Amino acid sequence: MPRHPDRATSRQRLARRQPLHDLRQLLDRMERGPLTEAQGRIVAQAKRSADTIEVAVSDLIDVCCVEDPPVEETEAEVPPDDDTWIDVEVTRRLRILDRPGRPGVLGRLVGVWADRSLSDLEALGDAVDGGSCARVERITAAWRGATQNLGGFVLAGLLRQLETQAHGGQLPTDAQLDRIAAGHAATLAALLRRVAEEASWTPEARCYSSPLRSVS
Repeated sequence: MPRHPDRATSRQRLARRQPLHDLRQLLDRMERGPLTEAQGRIVAQAKRSADTIEVAVSDLIDVCCVEDPPVEETEAEVPPDDDTWIDVEVTRRLRILDRPGRPGVLGRLVGVWADRSLSDLEALGDAVDGGSCARVERITAAWRGATQNLGGFVLAGLLRQLETQAHGGQLPTDAQLDRIAAGHAATLAALLRRVAEEASWTPEARCYSSPLRSVS
């Protein structure tokens, strides 16, 4: 059953253009290169993804708060490291797929994932707006599998929750869609940092650590 027409559509929630400043900083540093053609494509794909990821914090403050949030609430926002979002051992093991004259397997896999996951975000929003639990289940199941293959077990866990709910006939809530969008951004940033390290990109790109917020 379609959702209430007066509410913002789920696709709008997932695709609202509010840039992630910290992820953009990382991508800008990487873009200054030097980059191979394949690495340049990865950065371009990631920038397109960053353009469409919603950050809901300002909306929540507008709706729920009359005054600014207390300082103690912001102190709990601990920047996660890569180990929070991805299993770095998985990305290390993918290096065994590199061959002489054909390195960068991890970068190519991350590039494919970044491109497909952007389509998955859009498709998920459309499925929720259309009230189709069957489509939500199919989309989240496929996306979860691809994410697990790159070690993104936190995002995969969030997708698993939606998959299970959809199997039982329940659509995702707005809060769950917000978590998926934020989890996707953080996972993408963590994977890009791993690609930068494995490919020995510029020192600025390799040493940069983006203070993305954790998803509670």
